[in-house]
Amino acid sequence: MGKLILVRHAESEDKGSEIVLTKKGVSQAKALAKFLSELTISKAFVSDTKRALQTYEEYRKLKPEVPAEISSCFQEIYRVVVGGVEKPGTPKEKEQQDKERAEQAFIRVINEAEGNASIALFAHANLIRFFISKILNMENKNLWDTMFIDNASVSLIEISKGKQILRLLSSISHLGDKETRRFFAKDALEMHYFS
Repeated sequence: MGKLILVRHAESEDKGSEIVLTKKGVSQAKALAKFLSELTISKAFVSDTKRALQTYEEYRKLKPEVPAEISSCFQEIYRVVVGGVEKPGTPKEKEQQDKERAEQAFIRVINEAEGNASIALFAHANLIRFFISKILNMENKNLWDTMFIDNASVSLIEISKGKQILRLLSSISHLGDKETRRFFAKDALEMHYFS
């Protein structure tokens, strides 16, 4: 049985010329790396964006022997692909280009995992949403509003005999009790679901 571990980069902020991890994001990445280092991972695929690379780097420090493929094909995709609103000034062809890139990334990673490998993908929320929509064979037209992927979260897909099963979605339990309590806090739930 193959496994695909979908990892969203840790909390980040726009610094003008690039998006980098925040101080909290670095702490999240370290906790995430500790958790992932306890799993058997045969290969990592990594988006070449700074925030994904910084998140992966914490894992690499603990598991330098795990081979990695860093590629622009795992970069974030345009939110419209997963049902988000259009961003003014975005070229019309971006949606189709990003959808095609996401399809190719999905095929590449799934094929790698089908050989009984455990693959980790360090990527972005919209790309993870896209992958999950493919696994669940669902339309991705409103995932932007209906599927939240937390920073530094882990989702797990099992692959066996050509069948893909979503086993875990956007888990943050490895970030510690404080983050988990924040997620389940009454006020946080009210803010998240009713605002």
